[in-house]
Amino acid sequence: MQKVSVSVIIPVYNKEKYLRQCLKSVLSQDLEAFEIIAVDDGSTDSCGKILDEYAAADPRLKVIHQKNASCGFARNTGLDLAKGEYILFLDSDDFLHQNKLRPAYEFAVSHDADIAVFLIEEFNDATGISQPLHYASYLKPPVFGRVFSWRNFPDDFFLYFYAGVESKLCRRSLLQNSGIRFRAVIVAKIMTLFSHICFSQRKLYIPIYI
Repeated sequence: MQKVSVSVIIPVYNKEKYLRQCLKSVLSQDLEAFEIIAVDDGSTDSCGKILDEYAAADPRLKVIHQKNASCGFARNTGLDLAKGEYILFLDSDDFLHQNKLRPAYEFAVSHDADIAVFLIEEFNDATGISQPLHYASYLKPPVFGRVFSWRNFPDDFFLYFYAGVESKLCRRSLLQNSGIRFRAVIVAKIMTLFSHICFSQRKLYIPIYI
């Protein structure tokens, strides 16, 4: 059986306007042997039907339907099922840059990264314009391509990165073995689990600004 490279986990709740674009942006990536785990968190719109439609057409997409419990619990469901070497969390109203998942994965592997962090652009739904995400700017810009951990900067580590879960490839085995669960957990806590963190100048993730 071929090794799964990346598990893309998508919590879904009432985002029918953007869900097709989100799914297409992942399914069209040129990375081999990746999986998508979409967790329908009790949507009351057509999200469940859209997910089932895409899953019937593409075996890389696995769909879980559950009662509404929150985005965090939906991520936990996906994490429990994931088989990929790395995990990427993607919200259902966001999408990925075209053909950026393969070079992102290759960057993570080549740096033996426990977590690889990529740049984020914001898409304005009203204007159709993408631009760098202003609140993802770094107070202390990282050295791109350098591997480090919180132990290298114990006093100001959390100033080096955007603390959201987006646009990060996380080593699945470390996430699962840590026992960490998404509730009110902030990504800053997750970042301290990893001893090999590396930033890339590659753009990967596009959240939609409504």
